[in-house]
Amino acid sequence: MAGKIIADTLETGAGAEISTSYVVNGSAKAWAHYNADGIAAISNSLNTSSITDNGTGDMTISHGSSLNDANYSATCTSRFGLNENAYVSAIKRYATSSTRTIHNNSSQDVLYANGRVDHTDIGLVLHGDLA
Repeated sequence: MAGKIIADTLETGAGAEISTSYVVNGSAKAWAHYNADGIAAISNSLNTSSITDNGTGDMTISHGSSLNDANYSATCTSRFGLNENAYVSAIKRYATSSTRTIHNNSSQDVLYANGRVDHTDIGLVLHGDLA
């Protein structure tokens, strides 16, 4: 049997109160940790159903539950191997059911394919409303 908890506020051990709407609205609606080097794979995630390799340095992450619209906030970070060179990750396309990311090997214009590489350690976090 499913249960339900209804509360307008949460209270910390120190007695501070936080509105539940703040917690719900401020929580990530989806995130994924994935690898694009070799066979693309998701190593851990929330509300992420699959990954598609669109070519070198170009990945699409599908959401398990769609977002309300394509005006959500997304943050993508990455690294390539263990060196300390500069690498750039960016969001190429926002859609309600997926997010497309691209990854370059330096601070070159990330929209051009000549600098793209398959990064080994990528993190994507989405904030917005679920549909």
